[in-house]
Amino acid sequence: MILNSLSATAAVLVIGLTLSVLLPLAVVVVTVRGYRRGDGSRRALRLAAGIVLVTAVPTLLRLAFGSVLPGGTWSALVIRLTELVGLLVVIGVMHGE
Repeated sequence: MILNSLSATAAVLVIGLTLSVLLPLAVVVVTVRGYRRGDGSRRALRLAAGIVLVTAVPTLLRLAFGSVLPGGTWSALVIRLTELVGLLVVIGVMHGE
């Protein structure tokens, strides 16, 4: 009974992790397609980069620091700085910088 519960929980976690990386990348694909069809403005590319920095990169960094790289107290700082840079890029695009 406990083994079935753990495997179901693990499956849900894997699906959630996969979706948290793939959905932002799908948004980026749509954004880049719009850039290619549009007037050539680089705002769409900056928006795509900001979305990836806010969503997909921190998820992958958490995974890397948790299992592959030796994470210390600085790992949380690196993740938060990545999210902050992404938010600043998105805000810059929204306000026409």
